[in-house]
Amino acid sequence: MGRLSDIPLAVLFAFLSLAGPIEARPSDGQEAVAQTKPKEGGEPREAQDPPPKTADKADDDKAVRFVWKNGPSLRVGNDLRVDFRLKLQADFRGSDQDLEPAGGLLDFPRRRAGIKGHVFRVVAFEVERDLVQNGVWRDVYVNLRPFNALQLQAGKFKIPFSREQLTGSTDLDFLYRSLAAEILAPNRDVGFMLHGRAWRRTVAYAIGTFRGDGENTPNFEPPPLLPGDEIALPSPRSIAGRVVIRPLVPLAAAAPPILETLEVGASAMRSELPEGLNHLRGETIFGTRFFSRGYYVNGPRTRIGIEAAWSPGPASLGAEYLRVEDARLGVGVGDESGTDNDLPPLPARGWYVYGTWALTGEKKAGGIEPRRPFPLRGPGTIEVAARYEELRFGGGDTSEPASRSPRAANAAGNAVAVATFGANWYVNHFVKVQLNAIRERVEDPSTSPLADRASVWTIACRLQFVM
Repeated sequence: MGRLSDIPLAVLFAFLSLAGPIEARPSDGQEAVAQTKPKEGGEPREAQDPPPKTADKADDDKAVRFVWKNGPSLRVGNDLRVDFRLKLQADFRGSDQDLEPAGGLLDFPRRRAGIKGHVFRVVAFEVERDLVQNGVWRDVYVNLRPFNALQLQAGKFKIPFSREQLTGSTDLDFLYRSLAAEILAPNRDVGFMLHGRAWRRTVAYAIGTFRGDGENTPNFEPPPLLPGDEIALPSPRSIAGRVVIRPLVPLAAAAPPILETLEVGASAMRSELPEGLNHLRGETIFGTRFFSRGYYVNGPRTRIGIEAAWSPGPASLGAEYLRVEDARLGVGVGDESGTDNDLPPLPARGWYVYGTWALTGEKKAGGIEPRRPFPLRGPGTIEVAARYEELRFGGGDTSEPASRSPRAANAAGNAVAVATFGANWYVNHFVKVQLNAIRERVEDPSTSPLADRASVWTIACRLQFVM
């Protein structure tokens, strides 16, 4: 259960949902290009332009000003801008399964504060940290952007892989990311990246190198050692890249304008695994393990992903497929010569499809902003959403019988399928309320959150405040 000291935060959320600001969000000159939604810090900035030059009526262009425009902001003329950010989320949940290991019936998944801005419109920066004891730094980076087509970002931020993982947590259509994006995608790491947009914003790209395999990867475990043995774990340094194309933009004169928001993309990543039980683990949304680390791997880890998204008017459609293959070099039981043999890679793959519809008519592309914010100007925005997904582990040499032996050529697999039905209430610019009904079904009932019961239902409600 949630701590009693956290209850006032939930009360604050309820108050803000009724008394939040009612001004509509101006575009501020920004336009989503390679993503259909605005995103939080850490991901490649292919979807953002440098802040536009605005007409400043002040006589002194170097004047220091503290302004409120979608939140508190410090300005020094047009040379310096620092926006102060705050993100709060509270989840209320009920389920057939025990949710205590996942935070209980009342959970606070995000309490973060940070700053974001630019200097001389050429150097952008962001710093964000959790507001909890022993909280971690989330995004800490600078981005040099002399041209839209060529930018350099360095620090800690999201590795350019997986559309949904790159979408900010406060901009998700559902309470929880798909399992494919949450488990197979790497998330943040320290590194540097070249990125930008080109050809009239038709193509967005990002390519970078990073210190590790991402925050979503469990810690590596070395193999058992005999007395006197020594082992040096290889550097998990990785390289990743992503490209997103809006294929119909060049055909704007011939194609209907509604098709211009169609986007397709692909991403890839490669890193190195030490020998050991170091493959990815399969878990349900609330942490029940359905595929444990039980197979030896060694060598390169390869990730690939393909994606598509379309936002016609008040609706949106999208899909993504992710696949991870962990090499198993020299970890077999041995061949005729007594040498450890290579095994087929151990695969993990996941996918999802989703759709949303804003019943109140707001356009989805670029992120929903209520035309009539609650409470003084109208009801806000009401949106319905649905998603179906699957995450599967196991496989290899299918000519061999499936086995749970750590050196099996065909790893015995398992999978989980999840259907999510949701409703979103965009109260105003700062407050959003989400309600999800989630059905999880594990292929092997013995690994289900409820013993010998394959399907489990969970109802969850989230109150969110973002400034």
